[in-house]
Amino acid sequence: MGRHSHRQILVFAFITYTILTLTTDIFDHSHPKKNIFKLEKLILREGEEIQLVAFQQRKTRIKEVCTAWGAYSTKAKFLRSGQKHTGDKLKDEIIRDKTDLSQSQLERIWQLNKRSTFHQMFVDQEHSLTWCKVPKAASTSWLHALLEVVRHPFERVLSAYRDKLEDYERDIKDRGGYYYAIYGKRIVKAYRKFTSDDENHTYSLRKEPTFREFVHYLLDTDVEEYDEHWRPVSLLCTPCHIRYDIIAKMETLSKDADFILYHRGLSSAVHMEWSHKTDQTKKTSDVAKTYFSQLTSNEVKQLYYKYIIDFLMFEYELEPYLKLTSTVSVKHSVSVDEDEKNDYYQEEEEEEEEDENDLNEEEGNDLEEENDDVEKTDANGNEYENEPENEYENQAAQETVDTLDNRAAGNGM
Repeated sequence: MGRHSHRQILVFAFITYTILTLTTDIFDHSHPKKNIFKLEKLILREGEEIQLVAFQQRKTRIKEVCTAWGAYSTKAKFLRSGQKHTGDKLKDEIIRDKTDLSQSQLERIWQLNKRSTFHQMFVDQEHSLTWCKVPKAASTSWLHALLEVVRHPFERVLSAYRDKLEDYERDIKDRGGYYYAIYGKRIVKAYRKFTSDDENHTYSLRKEPTFREFVHYLLDTDVEEYDEHWRPVSLLCTPCHIRYDIIAKMETLSKDADFILYHRGLSSAVHMEWSHKTDQTKKTSDVAKTYFSQLTSNEVKQLYYKYIIDFLMFEYELEPYLKLTSTVSVKHSVSVDEDEKNDYYQEEEEEEEEDENDLNEEEGNDLEEENDDVEKTDANGNEYENEPENEYENQAAQETVDTLDNRAAGNGM
């Protein structure tokens, strides 16, 4: 190590030590330590024993999934493990999908399970609480209640699509058109097959991406490039490496909320108000059927592999969504390497002649330049100045722009 590198490390260590000293009370023993939240030491109310067991089981499940999918082992050991049946029904269920994935897919999952991040973490020092914000899982409502909430992965995907991409006018009104400019317009450009068929004429004129177009974008995009609203929870909150005391679920949200607020002495101080009120006249399954019926079972299974760790960690089922699809047959193995010709789904048209591709690429570049000219203006011609919510989202947005532009150029659009 060079002299300059050694000096830089020393300077960085000194700065870090100074920041910790000035911004925390870890060296101040004049104040009594706050009670540390530990489930096993809580004085439970009547009937809370069952709830406590559920919390413990959720934590145990996460650890088992992380272990089975390589979070604590070397890549070589993880790949060698394959799908070895242990005789334990629970453990065998956790690893059942390994044989459906190619080596490159397994390696990518192993890499992602090694990651840790505190980007979504929020801290309330006054009440000694830390929580992870999970967008599209009641997170906005919980910003004042301090609890992490997980949700069925496909419900999060659908909720994100409906909230951010389905309604252009709403996006213009609420966000200055940010999600249409960064995602919606480019998804349409990359995945829509325009047609003069009367039956599909309205669809072709639609400004926003359809749910199926959005799903195709997800299938063709690495999960680390996903916007935080549809990024897997296992990447947002990295529970393999952060030991959470409470994993709350949307299905038991009322009870979970009451538990954490009561035992932190916040029942009277915090009033829950839901920021995103869905149409209560329709059940989630009814809404899901409308959208997932646009997909084939094969596409749903492929989407499952994108969120496989979330499904396994938080014990959500795939089968109900497969039953909502337009086809019933499922291709059990959809192993696809990155360098394979057709990515995740087969293109319907044959490859064009080289000269025609060149012409289409030039036309695509012209369209891209025209879109860039109007990209920062809304429907009224006003300059669009909205910025992503944070630099993490900004990086993902830029990677998405590159991915979709390359896809559009490849399609000759």
